[in-house]
Amino acid sequence: MHTPHHTPSRLRHAPGMSLMEVLIVCAISAVLAALLFPSLSRATAAARTVKCAGNLRQLFIAVQGFRNDNNGLLPGSMSAGSLWPQRIAPYLGVTLSGTDIPGAPPCPDTPFLCPAVYADSEPRRSYAFNSRLQDNNLNTDDPAIGIALPSQTVLIADARNTSWFQSQANASFRHDHKMANFLMADGHVEKMDSAAANARPYDVFIRGLAN
Repeated sequence: MHTPHHTPSRLRHAPGMSLMEVLIVCAISAVLAALLFPSLSRATAAARTVKCAGNLRQLFIAVQGFRNDNNGLLPGSMSAGSLWPQRIAPYLGVTLSGTDIPGAPPCPDTPFLCPAVYADSEPRRSYAFNSRLQDNNLNTDDPAIGIALPSQTVLIADARNTSWFQSQANASFRHDHKMANFLMADGHVEKMDSAAANARPYDVFIRGLAN
């Protein structure tokens, strides 16, 4: 009886990558990462700037709600003991913790916290109210907030290490290309750098007066 002889099949082994090929792949990956990282960083920074502008628009709506319930009084007025974030927080549906202490950080994930605040060396409060408007006796029920040129006057802005916005030195130009977001008194948001902000006429930009 003939027993068939089975010849073992030969296993085919795929050739492995040489050290040189591995190094080439790693080099290509590094180049691609270097090319993509700046684009991703710019996209992330742009997203933070957009979210910050959205925060400021929400704060404007809350300010308007506060004024409607308080005979036109601005929340930045010194006539009451609480700080402006505490006064408008109910209109945003948020509860603040510890903000009765000047410089205390606001609760996370609220319009009071700028997503780019990490860029400040000592981040405390993200935004500041233009308290210089109170020099104009704006505690009235004037629907135009008593500001001559609302579209050119800052109401709330990116700021650092302060609870008040008393001068350009307190602004925080923490966004991409050293920009800051400024909420103007008519509700729109402008992005500008320090030079552009300082070039604005002080009496109009800060005090809300006519030229």
